[in-house]
Amino acid sequence: MIDLTHLVARFYRFGHTNIRILMVVDSSIRTVEAPGAFGIGRVVRLIDNYSRGCSSFSVDTARREPFVGDNSQNQGHISTDFRFNDLDGDGNRIIDSYDQIWMFGFRGEGSGPVVSAAELGQLTDWMNKGGGVFATGDHDDLGASMCSGIPRVREMRRWTASQQVPPIGGFNRLDTNRPTNTAEATGASPIAFAHERDTTPQPIEWVPVSVQHVGVFSYEFPHETLCHPALGPIDVMPDHPHEGRTREVSEMNTTRTYNFTGGISGDDFPSSGGHRPLPQVIAYGETAPAPPTNKPYKGNCGYFRFPMISVYDGRDAGVQGRVATDSTWHHWFDLNIYELEHAADDTAWRKIACYFQNLAVWLSPPGRFREKCWFIHQWLEYPLVEELDIRNFDVRRINPDLGVIVRDRFRQVFGPCATRRFAWDNLCELAPRICRGLERFEPRFPPFPDGPIPDPICLTCPPPEIIENAIFEGVMLSTIEFMQKHVDRAEELAKLSDVRLERELNRFMAPGVHAAVQGLGKRILKDLDKDQRMWAKVVDARPGGRRRPRRR
Repeated sequence: MIDLTHLVARFYRFGHTNIRILMVVDSSIRTVEAPGAFGIGRVVRLIDNYSRGCSSFSVDTARREPFVGDNSQNQGHISTDFRFNDLDGDGNRIIDSYDQIWMFGFRGEGSGPVVSAAELGQLTDWMNKGGGVFATGDHDDLGASMCSGIPRVREMRRWTASQQVPPIGGFNRLDTNRPTNTAEATGASPIAFAHERDTTPQPIEWVPVSVQHVGVFSYEFPHETLCHPALGPIDVMPDHPHEGRTREVSEMNTTRTYNFTGGISGDDFPSSGGHRPLPQVIAYGETAPAPPTNKPYKGNCGYFRFPMISVYDGRDAGVQGRVATDSTWHHWFDLNIYELEHAADDTAWRKIACYFQNLAVWLSPPGRFREKCWFIHQWLEYPLVEELDIRNFDVRRINPDLGVIVRDRFRQVFGPCATRRFAWDNLCELAPRICRGLERFEPRFPPFPDGPIPDPICLTCPPPEIIENAIFEGVMLSTIEFMQKHVDRAEELAKLSDVRLERELNRFMAPGVHAAVQGLGKRILKDLDKDQRMWAKVVDARPGGRRRPRRR
């Protein structure tokens, strides 16, 4: 009898990765959680000890400068005068201990502890080697002191006056506070400033970044950071009377270069093999309502649609560290999310919290966020543990719905967007020749980077879900061979490094995925042959049911 509890613990340990995040704040931003606090305490608690699949996340905090007036805000940090080129007691860069750095900047340009050239060099080197960065500020130049000099980050968001940052007041501010009653909606009464703290979020417009074509239909999907496993696209954010904004690619200096202390130089957005990945806006916000209405202390506000969230993924160009920027830290602060979390209907909070967690996953360096070992665990967990016997598994008796079951389980954990990406990424990695053959079915990320590509109608193309089911079935079938090899030798697995484990899993998974998709292809060809004969009769039929004679 197999001790499943013992095995689950061992497999979880060998496949588990802890991803470390450093959240850096300056000036008056708090890190101790409290209802209505001007700070990130709730986000710290949300991400710290969060786990998904085979990975968990831990959070440390640091301050660029000590908090003034409340000494409790200076407790628990790795430093209260943190610099990005700080070294530990052994002479190693502190930032090398972290996979991601999240920056919540408050100081404006030229004020507070401005990030030095020496810091920028070390931080850029760390980013290029895989470190993920999230950065945000607020209206005007808030956050510029920390963030406006960092390659890529500096172009992806408006930080400085020269970049025409949105103001705190006046007609041109970005006021996203939403009305909560008819009088406010019609302009009969002003929208209260305090609505930024209420249970009514602002709607946001997510941008389709991948498209799947099935016959005459097209299916659009958001970026995976804006995809909830159960609630669909993440289409809300907390509102605020004066947000900042990110930037369109057309506003950026995409040929900008850097040359920092220590000989660290290069392009902000490099190219490789003729391909140059650029940032993309994945969500837009809009001021409301339109036409403008009076708001207390602020006066009239114009109607503006503005880029809210932007991301950059330069892995195809050798830049391993991903970047994300947000229009304002008020999407993240305790004072803006507390009521949403504690509302009778917490749907908006569940979406917003998922956005925070998705970013933690997406910003992880290559290979750090673990997905593949999840499939090993499924042989030891419900429902497959009840249906399948690891030791006596017989591929001839496989559940015909195995691919459907596994894909649905994966969607519950990782969400539909990550599920789709996992399937196609692994098909192209493990079976590249088949991947090239199925290129027309593969969703594009982003869909059409160089302009629209017309997709011909394909009435015989199978839904992508069928192909993805076959991929998930192939992964599971090949994983059982891995399990049968190691089920009695779990100690050996604990000794495998991440790289060796990934290589070992790929060795088993590749033939399984290849065989499963080829098997699907044979079934499709068989069906197409039947369909061809059936449609030939339809085409050859004459009015009245007589068959049209063939020409000789």
